[in-house]
Amino acid sequence: MRREAYSPAHVTGFFSIYEANDPFRTGSIGAGICISKGVYTSVDIRPSSRNRIFIYINDELDPAPTSATVVRYYLKSIREKYLVKVWHHIDVPIGAGFGTSGGGALSLSYALNDLLGEIYSRMEAGQIAHYAEVVNRTGLGTVIAEFHGGLEVRVEPGAPGIGRVIKYPVPKDKVFVAINFGKIFTKTILSNKVIKKRIMDRGSKFVLLFQREPSIENLLILSRRFAYETGLMNDIVADASEFLIRHGYEPAMAMLGKTVFTIVDIGEINEVVKLLRSEYGDTPRLIVSRIEERGARILS
Repeated sequence: MRREAYSPAHVTGFFSIYEANDPFRTGSIGAGICISKGVYTSVDIRPSSRNRIFIYINDELDPAPTSATVVRYYLKSIREKYLVKVWHHIDVPIGAGFGTSGGGALSLSYALNDLLGEIYSRMEAGQIAHYAEVVNRTGLGTVIAEFHGGLEVRVEPGAPGIGRVIKYPVPKDKVFVAINFGKIFTKTILSNKVIKKRIMDRGSKFVLLFQREPSIENLLILSRRFAYETGLMNDIVADASEFLIRHGYEPAMAMLGKTVFTIVDIGEINEVVKLLRSEYGDTPRLIVSRIEERGARILS
């Protein structure tokens, strides 16, 4: 018994944190965009004398606490015992601001729910993934963004069906390009009181500014301002941003990762890629992807 599901990756440009006693209502507001590269999850379940969980990320056994929380949530909802094996294939950098833990949790929740006979609705499956992210402090607004797909602004915090998202159309000729210089662990940022205060002081303002003029260009400009004002932009990300600005491109920083991204016309891809490789060589990881208008889903 096996199912496969997919979730787009998601990059947040700016956000503000909202905490509540209820994990389903804890979350963030903010804006970002989903890309076609993301997380493919396969799940296999077999009857067993006791519940056992094995999770592999890109073929390596991993504790994957957020995904493990999703599996345990389902196993507590049923009487039967299962051996559960999960394989996440992730084709973007992990810990780099691409929402991989949320994408893994959401695609896993969809696949496992389908295997168990749809004991929850699609919305509830999304809520379980959000719950797992929040309790493990690996994300706040990623799941609801990946649930919807596209260019979005989250205007009310919470899980799918609780939080509120507004989507905006993206021209079909736009392509996402990013360069990643390493990891930032979301849990570390979300546990830092000083940084959290800066984020919460500024995030709501940027959401309002974006809603006045929602566009790809404004997402990039506001995201870069947010990274500077909160102090989240480190030297290497700042240098790469300035490099792209000098060559006529609008860069921004992915929240939360050492990743600089831009969104360009399809005809500019080769030029941007050549530019970045000439400056940084092959050591940083370069990501080129279409924009993903649809959200996470079961794959037939």
